Amino acid sequence: MQERHTLESRCQPAASTRDVCGWVGEDERKMSFWYNVDTGKVETDANRSRGEQVLGPYATEADAQAALDKARANTEKWDSDDRSWNEKGINDSDAD
Repeated sequence: MQERHTLESRCQPAASTRDVCGWVGEDERKMSFWYNVDTGKVETDANRSRGEQVLGPYATEADAQAALDKARANTEKWDSDDRSWNEKGINDSDAD
């Protein structure tokens, strides 16, 4: 006689994935934090707004709270790098 599978027999915890049975792997148990650019508030996985409204994920609430400062610093650095690269290109073409 063929053994019938029950939902419980088919659902086994996976190492790091969420399966259809609702098991959550070790890596997914950690809470992620998000910074909502519209409200200026930190959100969690449980109450996260739509993707276009949030920056993240961040490992800690403090990191999420500092999201705009980090984004601003990155933008300033990248803009500076672009200016330097562009100036170098102009100076290199003057040598010809």
